[in-house]
Amino acid sequence: MRRFVFDKINTSLSISTDVTTASKIKCNTQPKKVTKGQKHGHSGFLLTQKEAKVLISNDNKEVLHPYLTGDEMIRNFNSQPLRFVIDFTKKNIVEAASYKSLFKIVEKKVLPKRKEDSEKEIVQNKELLEKNFKARIAKSYQQYFSFGSS
Repeated sequence: MRRFVFDKINTSLSISTDVTTASKIKCNTQPKKVTKGQKHGHSGFLLTQKEAKVLISNDNKEVLHPYLTGDEMIRNFNSQPLRFVIDFTKKNIVEAASYKSLFKIVEKKVLPKRKEDSEKEIVQNKELLEKNFKARIAKSYQQYFSFGSS
């Protein structure tokens, strides 16, 4: 059996990479270049490549985008997205509904759960306000269900 002796164990816990002398790169801190990115909030907004290829058109390009996570970027050859995301962020419900095929997907997969969560939140808020009329109430599910129509 071969035995290795080291003066220290580096932070990567390997003998080949020593990052103990690494320093912060200024360009990564001023201005900040890395952000958390988009959160889709519900898997119903995600489409496979195959689904997206059928739906992508000039009409849908404004709201159907490649969705690439950090893991996919690092693990996939050429960093190609495996999924696409339906993003109605800057659209109210009337505008979103004009993207008929994409909106039908969201209506089927996302809106029922959002409606249910919104209704639960309304009931919980009412109960909370009955106990304490100054209580801070939650509005996040109601805002989700309003579909950006504020």
